[in-house]
Amino acid sequence: MADLNGDQAERVVKEIAAAGEAAHAMVVDVADPESAQAVADTTAGMYGGHIVRL
Repeated sequence: MADLNGDQAERVVKEIAAAGEAAHAMVVDVADPESAQAVADTTAGMYGGHIVRL
């Protein structure tokens, strides 16, 4: 779960976990290309797959 508001992301992750699923909270500012790229890189590292470049 990526959101500009880290607290909101954490709340959503808790809801997802309560439903029996796995999730990870990350803070992202999509207006900042470096922030968006960091989320893409972290996600690729966590779940495998291709490296995403934005």
